[in-house]
Amino acid sequence: MTSGNADSDDPTDDDPTDAALLAVARAMMAVSLRAAVTLPAGISPIQLRALTVLSGLGQTNLADLGAALGMSPSSTSRLCDRLVAGGLVERRTSPHTRREVAVRLSGEGTRLLAGYDGHRLAELRAVLDSFGPRRRQEVLGALRDFGAAARAADIAAGDPRVR
Repeated sequence: MTSGNADSDDPTDDDPTDAALLAVARAMMAVSLRAAVTLPAGISPIQLRALTVLSGLGQTNLADLGAALGMSPSSTSRLCDRLVAGGLVERRTSPHTRREVAVRLSGEGTRLLAGYDGHRLAELRAVLDSFGPRRRQEVLGALRDFGAAARAADIAAGDPRVR
């Protein structure tokens, strides 16, 4: 497809903002995929997502975890079974009610996420370090503002993953 083609389905053809946003989204996805290669065999993307969500939620119940993941209760329970079996998540009776199950990251789950994040941060820092000091501070400021705006939008939308 050629740039500027009115018949194109590519949203970046006529909008440089869209092109920049998609370039960043694709770069972030590539960084995450490369870091995922360092994870132990058998960790699926949905398991990694569940661990990441649990990291943000802390101890929570299966219903809240399922809501945050957009999964049914039975699927969430099966996912947690696999994570518990792998030693990445701890499951126990909720301190609030014996009928509720509480889940949280185990020490091993926390270490796994820290290693994954460490790989991502190393690659992102290398990109950031390619800028001169002044430009690096400008980019960091813009990233902080973007992150804060995205978080505010998540909170306004009632996203259960944001506390």
